[in-house]
Amino acid sequence: MTSSLIDPATTIQRLRPSNEISRALPIFPLLSAILVVQLAVMVTLQNTAFQDEALSLFAGRDILDAWSSGTAPTTGYGATLSGFPEFYPVVAGFLDRLGGLQLARGLSMVSGLWITVVVFLLGRRLFSDRVALLGAAFFALQAPVLFIGRLATYDAFSLALLGSALAIATTRPRWWKTAAVVALCTAAPVAKYATIAFVPSALVVCAALIFLRSGRSAVLRQGLVALVSALVFAGIVVVVFRGDPDALTGLVSTTIHRTVTDRSPAGTVLLEGLRVLGVFAVLAVIGLVLLIRKKPSAPKLLVSILLVASVFIAPVYHVVTGELTSFDKHMAFGMLFGAPLVGYLFSRFLDSHRITQLQGLAVAVAVFLVIFGLNLSVAQRLFTAWPNSSKMIISLKELVRLDNTRVLAEGMEVPRYYLTGDGGISAYWQYTGLDYFRYTEPQSGATLTGDAAYRDAIEHGYFQVVVLDYTQDPVEAKALVAQLRGDSHYSLAETIPFTTSSGTSAYQVWRLVRPVASK
Repeated sequence: MTSSLIDPATTIQRLRPSNEISRALPIFPLLSAILVVQLAVMVTLQNTAFQDEALSLFAGRDILDAWSSGTAPTTGYGATLSGFPEFYPVVAGFLDRLGGLQLARGLSMVSGLWITVVVFLLGRRLFSDRVALLGAAFFALQAPVLFIGRLATYDAFSLALLGSALAIATTRPRWWKTAAVVALCTAAPVAKYATIAFVPSALVVCAALIFLRSGRSAVLRQGLVALVSALVFAGIVVVVFRGDPDALTGLVSTTIHRTVTDRSPAGTVLLEGLRVLGVFAVLAVIGLVLLIRKKPSAPKLLVSILLVASVFIAPVYHVVTGELTSFDKHMAFGMLFGAPLVGYLFSRFLDSHRITQLQGLAVAVAVFLVIFGLNLSVAQRLFTAWPNSSKMIISLKELVRLDNTRVLAEGMEVPRYYLTGDGGISAYWQYTGLDYFRYTEPQSGATLTGDAAYRDAIEHGYFQVVVLDYTQDPVEAKALVAQLRGDSHYSLAETIPFTTSSGTSAYQVWRLVRPVASK
């Protein structure tokens, strides 16, 4: 009898508004409708492969080829990727091999839908069905969520792994479930290193959910299981990374001690944060304030504060570092944590106006239609931030030949992805980008890097094709174009206009029309 009086589940039921308990919501149809809308919106986002997608998918295909042939990959990817090369890239590369870019993007779409379900499960466990539905609907229509859910990169995949740990924690605790939670919290940052910033929050939230459901003794028991599991999985991760030293280098260079090459002022990053996350963050904070005024139990208050605090992890990092790279994508991670409190705010708003369930549904639909319109345009802007490369790829197919055409290209990962692999017309080594190049001067034998290497290579006709679009390194691209125009050995083969969300520009495709005589 005593235990039933302090049963956390009973306490949660008492905290729910009486009108929410008495009026059953058609949960499955409403949640399904939210997911269908989210899926439909993601499908409308169309563009050719983004540079990051091209890099991950090419790496995955290359590693799979190495595994099947028993040879080493064509190059080491550990030092350049922001996640373990043999994890997400291999999964996505396998899907790409089966069904191309769209199937690889399908993995991210499934991940995005699952994350929305996780938001629902969190809201339902902490508050009520209505809070869960409102939070899930608001989350599903956020532009960063739609963006990562359509992009074949490790962001949605990693967040789905972390969300799966939270989902398991909403159920009745068992030792194997706790081990699974730890495994997922370990796997998520292996897929994308930056996810490690959210793992502590996820683990504390999981512990609080166990306490709310089963009490302190369950937390202690499962905590012991979690500790043993953490030691086991940490050992596995150490062994895995020792087997690929480049991956450890990549972990340090891309995440732990990342060098920001284009640092933006803190004020600029802060304004960008307000644009992307401002409304969401304000609503989550207001929801927390309203909850505090209801004087919830200490565990629920703790987990709610932690959820809202997690919203600010990514923006604080970007403001401190001055980096805008991946800014929009990283905002989606915090939104997973804050969405239940936004749902709580909307639910309290409906309660305060004492309207019927049908009226409340009508108000919610109207509000979310406005949110849908605003975020759809933002998501489309994000997904057209890079040029559509289809015409450029068609042009290169006429110029590039297997084993005898060297290509210099901004964002070389894109043409390399489309023109290599099964049925491809070229090999990986034929592509060079503007980020790094080492060249041996033919006469002196001196090794050149950077600007000098590009200049000398073009002077000696090293590249048969040069593709520039002024998007990755405009300064370097302009200098190279000036050199190409003054070199009679090169000719402008084609100019291909394109439009992005930032404006208009054009691919310039140059070709070597006659070899350079040896000096």
